[in-house]
Amino acid sequence: MERNANLDIAKLSLSFLVIAVHLPLYNGVGEDSAYLMGWLFSNGISRIAVPCFFMINGYFVNITDKTKVRKYMTHLLVLYAVWMLLYLPAYYHSVVGNPKYLVKLIVFGFHHLWYVISLIFATIFLYLIKRYLPVSNKVLIALVVVLFLIGYVIQDVVAPQFRQPQHYVVAYRNFLFFGLPFFTIGHIIRTSSFELDDRARRNCYIAILIGTVTLLIESYLSLKYKLGVNLYISLLFLCPPIMILLFRSKWRKSGSLVADIANAVFFTHTGVILFLQDYFAGMPNIYIFPMAVFLSIVVSYVVYTLNRRLKFLL
Repeated sequence: MERNANLDIAKLSLSFLVIAVHLPLYNGVGEDSAYLMGWLFSNGISRIAVPCFFMINGYFVNITDKTKVRKYMTHLLVLYAVWMLLYLPAYYHSVVGNPKYLVKLIVFGFHHLWYVISLIFATIFLYLIKRYLPVSNKVLIALVVVLFLIGYVIQDVVAPQFRQPQHYVVAYRNFLFFGLPFFTIGHIIRTSSFELDDRARRNCYIAILIGTVTLLIESYLSLKYKLGVNLYISLLFLCPPIMILLFRSKWRKSGSLVADIANAVFFTHTGVILFLQDYFAGMPNIYIFPMAVFLSIVVSYVVYTLNRRLKFLL
């Protein structure tokens, strides 16, 4: 499939937002307006990144082609295994003598690698649904809403009942309640035949505006009432129109460099963050963030170069 330069640039931008999620810009800046702005960016605007990535994968995977799905699954499993091994030094001491934690890491993934394992299971589930339950897109939309709302309730109603609710994040930020809904939305956009005329485009812009405002409100409420920051209702209304505009935009030819760098930034940024936070211990994240973006790009280019020979890093 021909590459779209607009989409590749968007992926790179989204990868930078993932860095902002994992390097909260509000840490170390006090409790004033700077803290609020950092919170709204890292736990507000930046939260669109992962849903959009799920939709991108759902859009481009031909979920009804068994051969292509098998090839895609094999690629994901190899990526997961390779990067789990590369990050082994970061969690080695936590799993030694703790087999239960090791099993949990393998099943749910280390840190950001939860995305890859969720993508694997989301692909499997949607493939099985389309193969054995050939339902319409309307039914899939209903499934998306129901699953996401269940995850939302677990996040903001059930998890807070426990003493340390952050330890139960895997109960809702997983393939079933987060990955599968947005992966399915990407598939729905691909298989829908609507035309993006001027009216539809205008409606997308309106939805993005309303969704952005709603996302910021939800983010503020999550700060004020100590609610979850992974599943925001507004993401269901904000992310799809963003991706519709990108998917249906005029395609400009592009090489794979930008897209591969975006993928590499996703895989490498956690290691970069760990290194910088150790080297610049005590420095506010707002100052570490630009260094993390720059160094992630540098490291990612190295990974991109290596992958041209090894073929299993990206």
